[in-house]
Amino acid sequence: MLMQKQRKLCFMKTQNTLNIRVNDAARYFGSKAELARRLGINPQALTGWGEYMPELRAYKLRDLYPDEVKFMLAQSSSGIKAA
Repeated sequence: MLMQKQRKLCFMKTQNTLNIRVNDAARYFGSKAELARRLGINPQALTGWGEYMPELRAYKLRDLYPDEVKFMLAQSSSGIKAA
């Protein structure tokens, strides 16, 4: 029973994810350094992210700057995608 609940939670977690490309966000905010500053992290942390921001950082950015992220997602190739 517990395993079934855990599987269901994992499935629900990956149903819709917020995918924001690092380059799109950096371009919108002006630079990777500015993106890092707005997220409250070290700029060096971005180097390990790959093409997309980690999901929790993407949601943090959306929570801090909802209008900017909405506009940025409408203008970019990023967005909410089913996993």
